[in-house]
Amino acid sequence: MLDDATRCPVSDWDPYEDAALLDPYPHYARLRDMGPVVHLSHYDLCAASRQFRPLRTG
Repeated sequence: MLDDATRCPVSDWDPYEDAALLDPYPHYARLRDMGPVVHLSHYDLCAASRQFRPLRTG
């Protein structure tokens, strides 16, 4: 599902839930599979699920 305002995929995952704190890597993999930026609806924020290289340097 895409968020209408941000045009990025939406996840209801809570990164502070017990299961995520004990083993976050499967959750991170799901976020990466969803796209480079994912809207976390539980906190109403967008998370970058991948590292980005700078577009310009110096």
